[in-house]
Amino acid sequence: MAKAKTFALENPAPILDDEDEETLAAIDEGIRDAEAGRVASAETAQRRLLPSEYQGVAPRSKPSL
Repeated sequence: MAKAKTFALENPAPILDDEDEETLAAIDEGIRDAEAGRVASAETAQRRLLPSEYQGVAPRSKPSL
């Protein structure tokens, strides 16, 4: 029988609050863009992130449940 994993809830991982100014500025810019309606669809975002050799290749369909 597999042994159950235990979690150290008494000692959670520390939360890092040391984001640099450039990262915080980029996050703020993204929030302002979203609030102003400057957004892209999921399909457009995926197309922009894919390497050029995969452009135009149909994505695999998700299995039905």
